[in-house]
Amino acid sequence: GDCETASDKIYDLLLNYVSVRDFATKSKPENYYHGFLSGVFASCGDYINDFKSNTETGNGYADITFLDRRKKKAVILELKIAQSTKNLKETALQAIKQIEDKRYAEEFFDDVISDIYCYGISFYQKNCIIEVKKIK
Repeated sequence: GDCETASDKIYDLLLNYVSVRDFATKSKPENYYHGFLSGVFASCGDYINDFKSNTETGNGYADITFLDRRKKKAVILELKIAQSTKNLKETALQAIKQIEDKRYAEEFFDDVISDIYCYGISFYQKNCIIEVKKIK
């Protein structure tokens, strides 16, 4: 739930380990950031379970989902590309709206999961903003 710290950590990683040339390809820039975050989460095996990328859920495909180690909390990440630093927040909020509109959290509504966190992550070059909405 601490979006500011998470944004700062991702920003530090982008600043130190990524070149703007890394996402200057013909594929969608979102794909680069998706792979980047998948790599980050690959090193979090002691803290997360059931990591899924581009998994079918609800009425679409959630970018990234996972559970905490005790499988009590679910996390849904939707990534978006902003057109400039000025609309980073707006784009992150659009990502959360997409999670809700397409019902990506549907599979996590059960008696075992106590909390569901939806995160919209918006990128523009080496900048990012994260917004969160707890829906359960």
